[in-house]
Amino acid sequence: HNHYSTIDQYGLTYKNGNWNYKVGAQNLTLGATGLLYDDTRYFGRHIMTQAINANGKIGKVAVNGILAKSNYDSDYENDKIFYVHGSLPVNRSTYGLGYARVNYGDDTAAAKVEDGKTGMNYYTADFSYKLTDNTFFHSEFIKSSASDNNNGVNLVLFHIFDAKNNGGIAWFS
Repeated sequence: HNHYSTIDQYGLTYKNGNWNYKVGAQNLTLGATGLLYDDTRYFGRHIMTQAINANGKIGKVAVNGILAKSNYDSDYENDKIFYVHGSLPVNRSTYGLGYARVNYGDDTAAAKVEDGKTGMNYYTADFSYKLTDNTFFHSEFIKSSASDNNNGVNLVLFHIFDAKNNGGIAWFS
């Protein structure tokens, strides 16, 4: 079959050919290494983001598009997120570019935003290289529209030991 749909405890998933869609509560990783946002390491009802998430291919380019809203268990206004990322494999390497627009709630990170606006733009570039069949190097750079403290980098060396065990070393700045 080239398409299917399911309903799970979190929402609806649908597959059609090379495209996968998920609507509902889900863990998200934004950026190739999660440098922008990664809630996959946490547990709890209010950790999962409410989102529409589409993954597929346009030619050889892998594309991911997300519309999301955070799910804070507080009086804070939830953040609204738009994200798009594309990556292209070339031999043993993969090159990617991403863009995110985050509109923060009035009581969250708005004080840190350029010109007192309640949203920011984020631009990412990433590179990965397959060192061996089981060892990979990943890197990611991010730049935001904030007036200071507006960039970061992540370097990761990752190894797959077997079907159940893997691990890596990461450096963030």
